[in-house]
Amino acid sequence: MAFTATKISLIAARSLEWTFGVIALGIFGYFVSVQRDLDVKVLRETVTPLIASVLAVAFTSSTIVATVFNSRTLQYIASLADFCIFVIYITSAGLYKHNFHVHGDENPLQQYLIAAKKSHRLSDHHGMINALVKLGAALIIMQLTLYFFTWLISGYAAYANDGTTGVNEGPVREKRTSWFSSNRSSKDSARNANSIAPAATEPAQAV
Repeated sequence: MAFTATKISLIAARSLEWTFGVIALGIFGYFVSVQRDLDVKVLRETVTPLIASVLAVAFTSSTIVATVFNSRTLQYIASLADFCIFVIYITSAGLYKHNFHVHGDENPLQQYLIAAKKSHRLSDHHGMINALVKLGAALIIMQLTLYFFTWLISGYAAYANDGTTGVNEGPVREKRTSWFSSNRSSKDSARNANSIAPAATEPAQAV
């Protein structure tokens, strides 16, 4: 099976999506776990990216298979999955928008988690929380960019693909045209033979 530039770029992008999805799953899973363990309110800006990351890890492997087999139906399903995950990451970015500060102490999520830990007289792990909040912001931006790219490219690949045979429309159209031309040629030959036959059977007239 020939791997086109579109396939290679899709597989590379989806591999990054899966990798970043696993990392984001660990980060936001940790945030949610800390909030649940401390019996405090679980913030939406940690739950929504967690849901997006779970879907990213679950569906990206299947979309890579769709890209390899080059099926039109699978590509459309993959494109739909990309769009849905992209929308969830857009929502995550909107909820997480106050945590994109370079200085970690200005990020409300960091302040919330550290305050929750201190209220239970636990080590706040200030440096780790600071790094994870910033990394979570970077992952959300990277993921929504990647899923926007794969959504468009998957839709294009599905549109350009024949679907049933996994080949482009050009060879199929050429094959159908060739069959139609040969069939038409056979009909013309048969019609000419029928028109000549009666003339050959007429008796020769005497001069």
